[in-house]
Amino acid sequence: MTPDELRAQDTAQFRASLAYTAKQPEFVRSDMTLVHLQHLVSSPYLSMDECLSAIYGTPKIFWEIECSEPVKWSRFIELFRVLLLEGKRTIHAPAVSMAIAGAMLDAYRENADFFVGDVAALEHAQYGWQVKSDTLKIHVRKAGLWLMSKPKRAHLVPANFRAFIDAPASGAPRKSVNMTATRKTEIIGFICNRHPREPAASQRAAVVEQFGDVTETAWRDIRKSLPESAKLKRGEKFQTRCK
Repeated sequence: MTPDELRAQDTAQFRASLAYTAKQPEFVRSDMTLVHLQHLVSSPYLSMDECLSAIYGTPKIFWEIECSEPVKWSRFIELFRVLLLEGKRTIHAPAVSMAIAGAMLDAYRENADFFVGDVAALEHAQYGWQVKSDTLKIHVRKAGLWLMSKPKRAHLVPANFRAFIDAPASGAPRKSVNMTATRKTEIIGFICNRHPREPAASQRAAVVEQFGDVTETAWRDIRKSLPESAKLKRGEKFQTRCK
């Protein structure tokens, strides 16, 4: 067989495996999907989006399910890692994992509220790669939004996750906010009426849900304009709603 024929045969077998995975219960399908994505890093028979579409129908459905409840720390790190490595064989894979883990540890130190379970593993770690826990979990959507809100971390967000966040539930492109002075004041008031000193990632998620997409520049301007009473201070733990 020629190299092209061998590749076609391997691709057909891989597609058959994806079709089998698509029929499994979700707890099996979810684990097998990550295995398929890992395989595509070294053997790119299909794009990552084609893989997710073959199993879930669309990448959007995959992310909706993935974001429906917290996932293990190790799964979050590995999922974002393999999606970021698509078509980038020259990148040192362990370095990507370390960058994501380090960013999550920094998020915890900034009092981000998307961690569940054994947060003691984060308390005692000096570096992200040192965090080892089977019970520590992460809210995927909030963690991704936190990364997107940081100019030096945004490159750690996979393209199809970003596309998922940018599209509303209906599947139509989300309208961007026309950031007039009046709308800016309205958004600031909306944030101030929520939890006191809520983490920035949660504030932005609520704003996007309520008003539409906000550019990075506009969001930074809004954050600068917030009163100190609406900002979570470094070292302060986010706890309860104002009464």
